[in-house]
Amino acid sequence: MMRRRRMLEDLDQQIHDHLEQETLDNLARGLSPEEARHAALRKFGNVLRIKEDTRAVWTPVWLEQLFQDARYGLRMLRRSPGFNPDEERVPGRDAVMVLAYEVWKHEFAADSSVIGRRLRLNGLDFSVVGVAPESFTGLDQYVRPAFFIPAMMGPTLLLASKGDILTDRSARASRPA
Repeated sequence: MMRRRRMLEDLDQQIHDHLEQETLDNLARGLSPEEARHAALRKFGNVLRIKEDTRAVWTPVWLEQLFQDARYGLRMLRRSPGFNPDEERVPGRDAVMVLAYEVWKHEFAADSSVIGRRLRLNGLDFSVVGVAPESFTGLDQYVRPAFFIPAMMGPTLLLASKGDILTDRSARASRPA
């Protein structure tokens, strides 16, 4: 962690030094101090993007995001220490779903009142508790599910299906409850 912080500080210093040198060169060419600074920034480009691109070379971005997510999760657990995953794991208890953004947009006309409504899926009523962000892809970026349910609901949902869910398309129909 300290090494990374030091690398970021070094990057900031290098960018600062580069912009400062370019500004001095522009002043020597006869530009005013304000024009010289703006010209240096224009020539250098988007500082934030360059920092992000440089960090991406140092560490794979997905790894950095994983660490950020883990830190966030730990902070949330510290705030709510009463949460106990073992006590919470009851198959079929939480019949809730999060709609995929595209489904919410096209099937529900992006109507926010869908939150709290109940939808029937394979004969079970699910409460809609949210809509996934448009950029959310789930576990597989190539398969776009229509909704997301807790993993513990999987067995209950499969048991509730009538017929062969692999061949009978009506077995997977979802409709308002």
